[in-house]
Amino acid sequence: MRISRLQLRDVKRYRDLQIDLAPGLTIVRGPNEAGKSTIVQAIELGLTGSVGPARPDLESLRSWDADPAARPTVKLDFTDDADLDHAERSGRIE
Repeated sequence: MRISRLQLRDVKRYRDLQIDLAPGLTIVRGPNEAGKSTIVQAIELGLTGSVGPARPDLESLRSWDADPAARPTVKLDFTDDADLDHAERSGRIE
C-alpha cells in the first residue's frame, strides 16, 4: 500500500496544496521555511491522528492567516496494487 495523493487545505503555509505521488521513493526538498516539515507533519497526522507530543491535533496545523471559521483539512489517498487477485484497491483518509 502506498500514498498516491496528499491534499492540504488551510494547513500552515498551504492554503490549498495537492501532491500526486508516483510509485517509488519521493523526496521533498526546498529552502528553509518552504513547508517541507508541514508536509511530513500532515502525513503523520493522517496516519496516526496526532503530530508528535508538542502538537497533538489538527488545529495546531491551522494556516497562520486562515479565516477563523476555516477548518484545516488533510486528505491522504491510498492505492494498493499488491492485492492477490491483481486488482487495484484505493481509499482515503480525511
